[in-house]
Formats: sequence, structure tokens, C-alpha cells
Amino acid sequence: MAWGLAFWLAGTSAWLPGFSATSFCLVVATCINLLAAVTLRWALARALPSLLDCACLALIFLFFNLRVDPALPIWSVPLDVAGVFTFSRVGCTLIVLACFCVSAGSLATRGHGPKAIEFIALVLAPCLFNGLLLLASPDLPNQALVARILLVLVVNVVVVQLLASLTGSSWVLRPPLLLLLLCASAMAALSPTIADIPWRMSATSSAPLLLVFLVVFAAVSSQAALWAQTYLVTGFMMDALEGRAPGLDRALVHCRQGAYRGAVYGGVFMTILYLLFGAYHQFAAVIVSFPYASGAVLLGVLFPLIKTIVESFDGSAPFITRLRRSLRDPLNYFRGAVLGVGVALALQVHLPIQDSWMRSAFGFLLGATVYAGAQYLWDWSRIGIRQRQYLQTGKIYLVQLLLGGVTGAALCWYCESSQLQVILQKFYRYTTLSVDLPQAYIVYPLFSKWGQLNLGLETSGGRLLFNESLSGVIGWSLAAPLFSLNMVFLTALLKRSLRPVREFATAEGFKRVIVQALLVERWGLWMAPIIYSFLRMAPDPQWYNQDGAVRTVIATGMSLALDQNDFRT
Repeated sequence: MAWGLAFWLAGTSAWLPGFSATSFCLVVATCINLLAAVTLRWALARALPSLLDCACLALIFLFFNLRVDPALPIWSVPLDVAGVFTFSRVGCTLIVLACFCVSAGSLATRGHGPKAIEFIALVLAPCLFNGLLLLASPDLPNQALVARILLVLVVNVVVVQLLASLTGSSWVLRPPLLLLLLCASAMAALSPTIADIPWRMSATSSAPLLLVFLVVFAAVSSQAALWAQTYLVTGFMMDALEGRAPGLDRALVHCRQGAYRGAVYGGVFMTILYLLFGAYHQFAAVIVSFPYASGAVLLGVLFPLIKTIVESFDGSAPFITRLRRSLRDPLNYFRGAVLGVGVALALQVHLPIQDSWMRSAFGFLLGATVYAGAQYLWDWSRIGIRQRQYLQTGKIYLVQLLLGGVTGAALCWYCESSQLQVILQKFYRYTTLSVDLPQAYIVYPLFSKWGQLNLGLETSGGRLLFNESLSGVIGWSLAAPLFSLNMVFLTALLKRSLRPVREFATAEGFKRVIVQALLVERWGLWMAPIIYSFLRMAPDPQWYNQDGAVRTVIATGMSLALDQNDFRT
């Protein structure tokens, strides 16, 4: 098991500089790291690495270890440009181990180690990540728009040219592409300022309708800019995996795709909330007086839109196309009316304050009625008007009954009174036109405990949506590799075959996993606001109610090693 010895040596070399920061210890660690590389190369390729490979590995190892600041926490925002090239001890260890894993993957899939340009990419990747974190530095004020634009532009330019070099192309930064990168960088750097427009205008304008329009406009524009930047970088990375060099045509495709989806997401999200908010305040008396009729009409009208939103995912057909299809299907209106009557009945019997079994049973009956019952009655009506000759087979109605019932039971179990209060408070924040005393929006991307980032003030509902989407990109970028690996093993489990696991060790399989990780990072743009709004928080943290397998494993170990008070803090 020579490869196991190689990884043990690599781990030892990464840990040793943290044990002692002396020059002698660093030299010994570098030698052990080179020995690990030699052992790995011999185990996987039955050959020795070249002197160039050894020199590159040694330089990478020394660079990151010499740029360590022991006083830094696990993850921190750089305070200046020098901080972009400075790393914590834990960060340096993880980067060195990641570089070794990349070398192992290259040997296993291609039979040789990384190329010189790939070694350069390994060095620049953490620095570029720190460069983006510099945007959150307290020493870089929001008013320094030119500095922010230049910072994002430098990151985009370096990424594009680096990917071009990795795909074998020469200089690709021609004027048209540079102009597009400048526009994308400017919009990305200005997106927080755009999201703050309603808050800045509230001091000079007291017209509610104008402020609502400004909030929706700011949400559309800021989301379009954020999504365009994210799709541009991740799209170029996916193109590079396929051997395509960055170019103006591909840049336009990625920017248009991201901007369109971001604009639709931001516009639909905020418009729906404000329409519901306005409709409730305008027609509250009518809704209370005629709850069943009001529920049938409101959800009957909204159901096609709700169905389209629920069916949306990254890679789905265009939103407008799917919405038109849903609006043309009369069955959607009938199902919405049935659902509206059921929701009104749930509120009339005070279902949210009932016990979980009662809520689940009611939800099962309602879900089965909306899905299978509505379909059955609809088919009978079509037979009556001679648009059908027979009912569908009983298996179809049974499957619909089970799917609708389980979904309804889960939703009604979730919608207990305290959780509904949390959701309503969150929606109130989304519909706030302007916050009088805005507070900083702080996130902790590393296990929700470390890596504090200040994403700016929460000045309005549109800025809250922007902050949450930005938080999603940051947080999902860390979880994306785990999502991709999880996909490999789940696929193997569902197919009852080891083939997906074996394919993971090939070049094509490894590429698919990276592409999936990049897609997961995009998901953070739209998933984060939804999850932050509807995630059911456990009031008492335990080892078994953590978010994800990795956190569960870590929490299990900490619960065994710590007492209850320390575990909860």
C-alpha cells in the first residue's frame, strides 16, 4: 500500500510546520513532502518524478508555508493587498493537502503529474479566492467603487487568461473580451450599491408605490449582476474542462444566461411577495368574511405560478416558457381551487396549533385530494364532455394519492405555529421598503461557526435577498465538492453498481464531478434565500440533527469529547 504511505507522509509534512515554525522544521517538512510525491509517483506510475515536478512541488509547499500568519483564525477577510497572499495555519495545511490530492488525481487519471501551468493555477487559486474576500474588508469602504471594480476585473482577467493557458491557448484578452469583462466586473462591484437604491431614495421620496417599484427594480438589477458574474466564472471553468478556451462568444452566452435567470428570479421573488402583501392588506376584510371562496380564488389563480416555481432548477427550460405552459393547463386552476379550500379549512380549525399527528393526517388527506382526487374528478368531467373515453389506470391514481399525501403530510407537519411565525417575520423583512437602522448582515460559511464575513447592511428587502444569494455562492462553494462526491456514491447505491465509483477514478469521471460541483455553486444563488426562509431550525442542537453528513460526523465526535454546555457553544 505505497499510496497509503504517500498520503501519510503528505499529511505529516503538512502538519509538521504547525508543530514548530523553525527553518529546520520547514526544511524537513519540505523533504518529507517530496518523499511523499516520489512514493506516490512510484505507486501509481512506477516511475520517478522529474526534477521540474519536484521543484514545483517544493516551491508550492514553501510558498504557502512562508506566507502563514499564525495569528490569523481559520478563515479571515484580508485587510489589504498583502493579506491576499497571507494564509492561516489551518488554511495552509488544507491547501497543501489539496495540492497533493490534485497531483494524485492527475497521476491516477492521466499517468503524469500536473503541468507547469497547472502548478501555477494551484498557487493562484487560493490567492484569487482571497482577492474576492478583500471586497468584504472593512478597510475597503463601500464608496471605493473604482477600487472594487478594479479588484473584480483583476480576478476575472487572471482567471480567464489562466484558463486559456490551461487549455493550450495563448493570449485571449483581446479588446472586445476585455470590454465585456470590464462591464461584468463593474456590474458585479456595483450590485450591492444597486440593491441599496430604495434605502437611499427613501429619504427623498415618500410614495410607497415608487419605493415598491425601486425595490423590485433593485432586486432585478442586483441579482442579474451577481448571477452574471457567477455564471461567467463557473461557465469558463466548465468550458476549460471540455478543452474550450475562454472567448467572447462563450462569455456572452454565460453572461446572458446568468443575467436572465437572475433577473427573473429577483423579479418574480419580490413581485410575488409584494403582491401577496398588498392583496392581504387591501382585501383582508373580504378574505376573513369569505375564507373558502377567497382561498379558492387566490390559490386557483396562483397555482400555475407556484407549480412553475417549484419545478424550477438549474438546467430547466426557460421560466417564461414553462409558466405559459402551466397557465394553459386548466387542471392547474382546478387543483389550486381545491388547495385553497383546504388551506382555508386548515386555518378555520386552527391546524398550526394541533399536534404533529393531526397536522400530518390532515396534510395527507389534503395532498391526496389535490393531486389524485382532482385528477380523478377532472378525468370524469372530460369523459362527460367526450374529451376522454376511459379513466386512467388505478395505479396512476394510487401513485398520485401516495405522492400527494406524503407531500401534504410533510408540509402540514412542518407548518406548526412557531415555524409559521418565523416565516412570517422573514417575509416581513423581505417586504420592508427601507430599514431605519440597518444592521450588518454577518455570515459564518465554515460550519456556521467560523470565517465571519460582513456582506453589508440589510437596508431593504431587496438588499436582504442580495445578501442571501451572495452568502449562498460563498457557502455552497465550500460544500460543492461534498455534494459532488455524495452524488457519485448515491448514484452507485441507487444503481446497485460500483461502476460510478470506478468511473470517478477516470479523467472523464473526475471532470463530471468537478462540473457538478460548479453547478452546485450556482445553486447557492437561488437555494440560499429559500433555505434561509423555510429551514426548520432545531431548538436543541444534538449530534443527530445537524445539516449534512460531514457536520453530523464532526458533531458526533465533539459531543463525545465535550460536555453539554461546551458542545452547545
